Amino acid sequence: MLLSISNFLFYSSTGLFFFLPVYISELKVSKLYLGFIMGMPSIIQVAFGFQIRNKIDFINKKTGLLVTSIISIAVCIAYFFLNNIFIIPVIRFFHSLVLSVGILFGTALAIDLIPVEKRKSGIGLYSLTGALPFLFAPMTAEIIIKHFDFKYVFILAAIISLLRFIITLTVKTNGNSASIKKQDENTKISKYYSLIPFVIFYGALYAALYKFLSVYTIQLKIIYISIFFQVRVIFTFLSRIVSQSKLDKWKNISILSTSFISSFAVLFLGFILKFKPSVYILAIMGAIYGSVHGILYPALNVLFINITPTRTGKATIYFILIKNIGIAVFALLCGLIADYTGYNIMYLIMAILMLIPVLYGVFIRKRLEI
Repeated sequence: MLLSISNFLFYSSTGLFFFLPVYISELKVSKLYLGFIMGMPSIIQVAFGFQIRNKIDFINKKTGLLVTSIISIAVCIAYFFLNNIFIIPVIRFFHSLVLSVGILFGTALAIDLIPVEKRKSGIGLYSLTGALPFLFAPMTAEIIIKHFDFKYVFILAAIISLLRFIITLTVKTNGNSASIKKQDENTKISKYYSLIPFVIFYGALYAALYKFLSVYTIQLKIIYISIFFQVRVIFTFLSRIVSQSKLDKWKNISILSTSFISSFAVLFLGFILKFKPSVYILAIMGAIYGSVHGILYPALNVLFINITPTRTGKATIYFILIKNIGIAVFALLCGLIADYTGYNIMYLIMAILMLIPVLYGVFIRKRLEI
């Protein structure tokens, strides 16, 4: 329970940074620079995750969460006082480290506490505490920016990080499980090769929506941008509640195919948005993406865990590491495409690419039922 509250506060602080691309774009930077800065957390998560992949099941994850809560406060203060194109990458580096530890350690610690037979639904419900803050955090940031100043967003984020530190102090863990898991210490990433394309494109979907949608919709002069996140959270919540008792029984190929076809739809609507700027289309995009995320995230995570069930932490590290490779690569790619073609064509291209994992799933469907 307390770990869930800590996770809720972590994502509450993270959700306030949805408009960071707008803050950075005011420095008159290129879309490629913006893509690099916004993709940096994924790059850092990949590098950090790779370094700790063999140690995650044997280290004190609670301590890591506490340390990065303190660093998070320092990062928010740095954002408040420093704002130029040379300093921002340095601040973003430490911000990325905070995000990396928060996501990797928090998820790994939660999985250790979830019963094996309820992993899909359990991971889904735990990660829901990371989704709920997006119901209000982006909207709160939007209100602060419109009526006060962007820098007050950083103050609020620092206060939330302090609360998270206090809550995390009270979290009780079961200790580490090194003695049980030593036998699989040399698990290699090659075990997960067949799943990599699905996770890469899942990261690509995230990159296209989270790294550029705020700037794109502001350019289109759409009012009430944060409705995308509010609707997304509602549908993530509904999809996980409705599927809670069924998700562990559904066939993986059905989950993956439906999710990526729906991903095509949400990105294609991003293309349509250029010709019909509408808050209603934005809400529909949020509904579709929320449903996809609500089911696809726990399903992919558990597929990784099922391959190496005695190394849940390492399996989760690899899952998140590969997802963030997808986010980092496609954040840069999307920025490059948008520089030359505009955001609407970028969304059209990304929509078409979402059909690749659908076709790939047809070819390996037997290997997916692990």
